[in-house]
Amino acid sequence: MRSLPLALLVLCSALLAAPAGAVVGGTSAKPSAYPWHAELPFCGGALIAPDRVATAAHCVAGLALRDMKTIRLGNGTLHEAVGISIQPSYLRRALADTINRDAPADDIAIVLLAKPVPDVAPLRLRTAPPRAGTRALLLGSGQKSVPKKPVRAAANYESLRKATLSVISDAACGAFYRRHGGRSYRSALRATTMVCATDPDGRAPFRSACSGDSGGPLVAGSTLAGIVSWGLRCGGDHDPTVFTDPAAYRGFLTAAAPLLGPVSSGAPAILTGEARVGATLTCASPPWLREPERLRFSFDSYRFGKGRVTRQQGAPPAYVVRSADAGRLVTCVVTGITGGGFESAAPSASLRIPA
Repeated sequence: MRSLPLALLVLCSALLAAPAGAVVGGTSAKPSAYPWHAELPFCGGALIAPDRVATAAHCVAGLALRDMKTIRLGNGTLHEAVGISIQPSYLRRALADTINRDAPADDIAIVLLAKPVPDVAPLRLRTAPPRAGTRALLLGSGQKSVPKKPVRAAANYESLRKATLSVISDAACGAFYRRHGGRSYRSALRATTMVCATDPDGRAPFRSACSGDSGGPLVAGSTLAGIVSWGLRCGGDHDPTVFTDPAAYRGFLTAAAPLLGPVSSGAPAILTGEARVGATLTCASPPWLREPERLRFSFDSYRFGKGRVTRQQGAPPAYVVRSADAGRLVTCVVTGITGGGFESAAPSASLRIPA
């Protein structure tokens, strides 16, 4: 888990935190024994009410709803996702691109289901974090061994695994990351909103979350004690896994009408104007299935072998072609934003600027 929270989403938005990991040192688990466990693309989650799943914000922020329409529960049933709601503080930092991508704060989100699940008892939400020494169950489907090199994606998704971890004190967890973590980790732990858990006996194989387990549950009894968020190298450095504390976000998780992100229609943005240096290009938004409150327009300049550069990003829908764009392709992207999330429409067709 070094240098990434525990799951990586391949998304077309640069606003996302890199995600976190899978169960290392665990054993195989029967999904039917945990019917409230949810499988999302690249991540896990937990049913906390008949119509909603709790997961990590870095798993779903900016994700197009059409790419996550189906949620599979541990009982084998499939359920349609109709909305995503991101915790407001995480959302503000994501939009400002100030997320600590290695160790994000306020890393929690809701996935709203089309219909209540009738035959699965949701996990109960706690009113306080578990005490140090509490044994808790970790579930996940990510990598099951420590990667030899830092990984940027969860590559090998396997069957559900479980491991028992022990909750440790905030002081012990903070001291570990101050000693062993890099700059991104030293002051990342927030005692009021995070919970740390680690291998209970300290002997190999060292049990931990890893790439692919992000958003998955830490369960104490029949309660959701944590949501997998970040760590170092999947326990390879005997590092604790850091979980978002659901008890700190009860108001957000139980809101009667959570704010939902916009939903694009799948149609691309429309880029018009003369393809030449000095000309003004205009980006128009396509239709939306759930309307955004505001729009952000990005103009990207691309050349094969040279990569993509974002030339302009913000509220203005117009861009004046620069001399640096000569011989390159210019594309625009429209991102819809609400108080509950953001989603980008498909990129526009490109205009080739003559050299």
